[in-house]
Amino acid sequence: MAAHALDGSLPRFVGLAAALDRRFVKLSESGLIPPYPSRAADIGALAGMAAALGPKDWAFWGPSLCTPALLRGLTPTDLIEEALFASRAADFAKRQIARCSHSPAARLPHAGGLGWAARRDGVAVLAELGDSAIADGDVHVGLNFAAVMKAPVVFVIRSDGAIPVAARGEGYGIPASVIDGSDAEAVQAAVVEALERARRGEGPTLLEARISGRPSVPEARVQEHDSDLETALAEAERNGAGRPRSVDLP
Repeated sequence: MAAHALDGSLPRFVGLAAALDRRFVKLSESGLIPPYPSRAADIGALAGMAAALGPKDWAFWGPSLCTPALLRGLTPTDLIEEALFASRAADFAKRQIARCSHSPAARLPHAGGLGWAARRDGVAVLAELGDSAIADGDVHVGLNFAAVMKAPVVFVIRSDGAIPVAARGEGYGIPASVIDGSDAEAVQAAVVEALERARRGEGPTLLEARISGRPSVPEARVQEHDSDLETALAEAERNGAGRPRSVDLP
């Protein structure tokens, strides 16, 4: 997989992700794309997770900014075009990214199943989720399946700390820990270690990425990408000329 945006600099990648997230919020507020809640406080976690993935690993991702796509060949123009016009599910799947926008917790069992099926191929799977879905039955199904089958899956739950997510690992016999979700490098390091463990056949890991609720990226790092994203938006609009907008689709 050819890297696009990391270029050896995780802080710069975090800044790009934060700027793109802000752009999506503005597009949503203007009615140009479907509702998009800001992930400004989660960007460090989302970027750190993506940077940890190996070239053969799969990522199961929700409606949050798809940071793995930026490291696997898709550009900001591609992501903006998708938001404005139509899904690029096939493009994501080619890059081992499963986008899951409905029933958020359902991606955990799917991640476990894929991980178990590919366990002899040196593949590990990362599944991210916000803690608002932690009570969903599919969370139990996914964690239980992965624990029983020793599936090579890393579950990262973004949490505000109100619900002790990591404490649930003990009940499933899954190693679990709490990490600083605002520190992209700490998230990357923890996820890299968990993915390596998964590839060795040692089973799943549950990580709770604690989010402070405040934007985690310095404003200067966000603003340095504004000009490039203006260009990306204009390019996406040209590419989609004549196509129905996503907000108009049934």
